[in-house]
Amino acid sequence: MQISIKDFFKKYKLVYSFLKYLYNMTVRKILIYLPKTLAHKIIYYLVIWQSLDLNNPTDLNQKIHYMVVYRYGDFEAKLLDKYTVKEYVNSLGIKDLFVAQLYALFDNVNQIDLDKLPNRFVLKTTHGCGDTVICLDKAIFDLNSAKKNLYKALKQNQSRLVCEYFSMNVTRAIICEEYIDDDTGINPIDYKLLCFHGKAKYILVCTERDIKTRLYLFDTDWNYLDWCLDEFKGDVIIQKPDNLNRIIEIAEELATPFPFVRIDLYNARGKIYFGEFTFTPANGIIRYFKSPYLKVMGDLLDLKRVNNG
Repeated sequence: MQISIKDFFKKYKLVYSFLKYLYNMTVRKILIYLPKTLAHKIIYYLVIWQSLDLNNPTDLNQKIHYMVVYRYGDFEAKLLDKYTVKEYVNSLGIKDLFVAQLYALFDNVNQIDLDKLPNRFVLKTTHGCGDTVICLDKAIFDLNSAKKNLYKALKQNQSRLVCEYFSMNVTRAIICEEYIDDDTGINPIDYKLLCFHGKAKYILVCTERDIKTRLYLFDTDWNYLDWCLDEFKGDVIIQKPDNLNRIIEIAEELATPFPFVRIDLYNARGKIYFGEFTFTPANGIIRYFKSPYLKVMGDLLDLKRVNNG
């Protein structure tokens, strides 16, 4: 009986682990030097186990890769920079939208001085992802541990490893900003609105991000959509925000210039805070949605409009 490559590696996990290590240590580091289309086809196949057709992309993952190879540029890079994006969002003057206050900008970890910071704050790199450090009380904050983590994050260039060419040169620094408290836990609930051609279509709610992120997907009328794989789904009831309509309106104002973008917002005690622009969710390797629904989402991104616009 013939067995697929994907099933083979599921059966022989040690072989898969070795090849994954080999990929991370060698192949992944040379992808950036390959032609763009070839590099992305390799990335896609080795993670998704499917061929990537950039001439006729269909689902959302494939179209994200298309946008990285052919469309995204300096403007999107500016909005990925967690420092420069604040100036941009503030310049829009969107009513009811708050931007976390910037306390300081550091070029390196040795510049961080607790005495000059408030009791609660957030540290993160300007270019990274998943490197946020939260301080809820300076008296018990482990600054040395924070410095070690941020030092490593400053050295990393994830964009280079996944061939997101447009964002590779985002300035690497550390920002210290206001801690947003929505009374739900250490990390506030994250409302991620997937917007296509300036219109919000889905809201991905992320909770328990300090433990193991749980996902809930809704349409813009707050109807729950069972589109997430079981391993990522949460099991609590997520209440519809009282200001949902304004959350959607703000996301659409922010998304207006873009064919596709995920607008991340927080809703803390009725105040809507800007989180970030995300142009390449999961680097175009989204694996938390069931496959048929990635196609449904992909259909909403009209590449003819992109190329003619």
